[in-house]
Amino acid sequence: MLANDHILIAIEVEAGQTHADTNTGKYWLLNVEYKLYKKTVLFHTYTPDFHSYAWRKKLAEFYVKKVSSEVPIEYVPMDYRNRTAADYNATLAETKAKIEERVEQ
Repeated sequence: MLANDHILIAIEVEAGQTHADTNTGKYWLLNVEYKLYKKTVLFHTYTPDFHSYAWRKKLAEFYVKKVSSEVPIEYVPMDYRNRTAADYNATLAETKAKIEERVEQ
């Protein structure tokens, strides 16, 4: 997580955990309970090790839609489930570039 007085940039990486939905839902609670940030940018990365049923990913996206009706959140899903270990360096570079671009904004 990276934050200043107004914006929170968070990165959630799904690698073996099966409940992606709670990783989006917790930002709803954070913003409702504490009202610390005017905006949250959530990068949500799905790795090849994410082996949950499709409903969990859909539920995560549903949570974000509901969150955005109450608090400003920008959701950046990054689906790398089809990548291999050989793609690791390229995937990491791509992920870093997306995050750095948002940080600079």
